Amino acid sequence: MSYMRGMGDVVSTLKSILYVTFAVEAVAAALIYISIYDIPNMDWSEQLFFSVFHAISAFCNAGFSTFSAGLYDDSLRFNYSLQLILAMTFIFGGMGFTIVVNVLRYLRYRAQRLINRHDQRYIYQLGYLISIAALL
Repeated sequence: MSYMRGMGDVVSTLKSILYVTFAVEAVAAALIYISIYDIPNMDWSEQLFFSVFHAISAFCNAGFSTFSAGLYDDSLRFNYSLQLILAMTFIFGGMGFTIVVNVLRYLRYRAQRLINRHDQRYIYQLGYLISIAALL
C-alpha cells in the first residue's frame, strides 16, 4: 500500500513540475512576443515561433538563438525588454523546481514563512552575484 502512495506522490510531483515549467515558459513566451512586435521582415507566425523557442531555451539555460548572430543581431541588440525577459527566465530556470515553487507561492501570498532559510540564502546569494556581475 505504501508503494502505491509513493507512486502517487511521484506522479503528483511530476505534474506540478510540468505545470510550473509550462506556466513559466508560457508567460515568458507571451512577454517575448509582446517585446518583439517591431522586428522587421518577421510575420506573426515567425514571431510566435521565436517567442516560444527562446522562452524554452532561456528556461532550460540552453543559450540557443534562431538568429545567426544570436541575440546580438541588429534587430535584437537594443531590445532591452527582450533581454530582461530572457535574463529573468534564465534565472528562474536555473533556480530549480522547489525554489521556483516557493518563490511563486511567496509572490502569490506575500507570506514570509513560505520561503525557508535555504531558499532565502539562495535568493540573497543570487542577488549578490547578479549585482557583482552587473558592476563588472
